[in-house]
Amino acid sequence: MENNTPVKLEITQDKLVDLLMHAATREDIAALRQETNAKFERIDQKFEKVDQKFEKIDQQFEKLDQKIDLKMEAMEARMDRAEARMDRKFFAAMSITIASAIAIIGILLRGFHMF
Repeated sequence: MENNTPVKLEITQDKLVDLLMHAATREDIAALRQETNAKFERIDQKFEKVDQKFEKIDQQFEKLDQKIDLKMEAMEARMDRAEARMDRKFFAAMSITIASAIAIIGILLRGFHMF
C-alpha cells in the first residue's frame, strides 16, 4: 500500500506569522534560560563568599571565646586565692580577738581577786 501522491501544503500569511512568532518565543525562552542560569551562578558565587565570611567570623568568635575562657579561668583562680586569704585573715583576726578577750577576762578576774 504505497501512497506516493504529492501533498500540497498551503501556509497562509497568518500561519506563517504564528510559526515565526513561536520560533522567536522559543529562542527568547532559551536566551532567558541562559541569562537566568548565569544569574543563579553569580548568586551562588556570592553565597559562597558570604559563607566564607561567616566561617572567618566563626573562627574569630572561637578565638575570642577561648581568650574569654582563659581570662575567666585566671580571674576565678585569683578570686579563689583572694577568698582563701580573706578566710585566713578572718580566722587570724578571730583568733586574736578571742585570745584578747580571754586575756582581758583573766586580767579582770585577777584584779578582782577571783583567781
